[in-house]
Amino acid sequence: MKLLYTYILFFIPILSFTQDVEATKLMSNLESHYEKYGYKLEFQISIKEPESKIATVKQGVFNLLKNFYSMELDDLKIYFNGNTQWSYFVDRKEVQITNSTIDESSYHPLKFIKLYKTNEFKYRLISSKDNISKVELVPIAENQEYFKVKLGINKKLKRLTEVELFLKNGSKIKITLLKHLPLSNVSTENFTLDTQKLKGVHIEDLR
Repeated sequence: MKLLYTYILFFIPILSFTQDVEATKLMSNLESHYEKYGYKLEFQISIKEPESKIATVKQGVFNLLKNFYSMELDDLKIYFNGNTQWSYFVDRKEVQITNSTIDESSYHPLKFIKLYKTNEFKYRLISSKDNISKVELVPIAENQEYFKVKLGINKKLKRLTEVELFLKNGSKIKITLLKHLPLSNVSTENFTLDTQKLKGVHIEDLR
């Protein structure tokens, strides 16, 4: 389980290398769309480790509003208000508080989409069928822990549908976005964690 959260917390460094015009257009449209609209995203994350025959599968929810987001799994909850991130490990009864930015935050889906804007990936459109396109990104640097990333994109709705990570150790991580629901009746306070309301929980402030 510790390995699971290691993967989740660091599964997507921001890396990219502009190369494919059509792929660039797809991701640019996605970026504009998610920066404009707030969403509640229901998702499933599957982690298959090389020594295991069965993948670990969990379901959760992202709440996104521009640079703000929260993420909820049964035993892990993340809150990010644009400056500070609270990571609440429910089973361990521990909260870690860190200063962060959207570029450093490992969970915000905009990170996946913005990969094309940096200079450390080659990328290309590898398939397009029934409005679903797939973009493959390969890191230029050999010292990366993964050797390939794939993004599934609904080009008609301008939505991310899935993210696949292929790690060099043989592990595979797949995040599938199951539903996009409009986010309404929320304020920035929904993206902070009031630790004073948590009883019997260890608070580790790393700011």
